[in-house]
Amino acid sequence: MSAMEYAVLAGIVVLALGAMAVAFNDNASAMFANLFTQVTTAQGKA
Repeated sequence: MSAMEYAVLAGIVVLALGAMAVAFNDNASAMFANLFTQVTTAQGKA
């Protein structure tokens, strides 16, 4: 991936993290598990 693609992916991750933090404010461990699953999937497809 190019630097620009990494920057876009990082921005998506930050937005997803923020959205999940709001949606799952009382369940941070599940939020992070879901986040890492999404990142791994995105990297696998890239």
